[in-house]
Amino acid sequence: MKSKLLSVEEAAEKLKVSTQTITRFIRLKKLPAEKVGKRAYVIRESDLKLASKRPRGRPPGTPDSKPRKPRRAKAGPIEEGEEKE
Repeated sequence: MKSKLLSVEEAAEKLKVSTQTITRFIRLKKLPAEKVGKRAYVIRESDLKLASKRPRGRPPGTPDSKPRKPRRAKAGPIEEGEEKE
């Protein structure tokens, strides 16, 4: 049985993500697709399960990532009567 071919827009609608996300998955080889013409892609409906198993949202930070340093407040001009810290 042949799997139905979907456009990027149809695949995005089925997965409830943006078309940019589908295009990024294709570019990163997380979602198999075939190029049709110069810019269009088609995706097999059966391949959508490969992208649908991913967790939603941003990935958590990696254990070896550096924590951010707190920003220092910019000091304004010192007015008369105030002490410099």
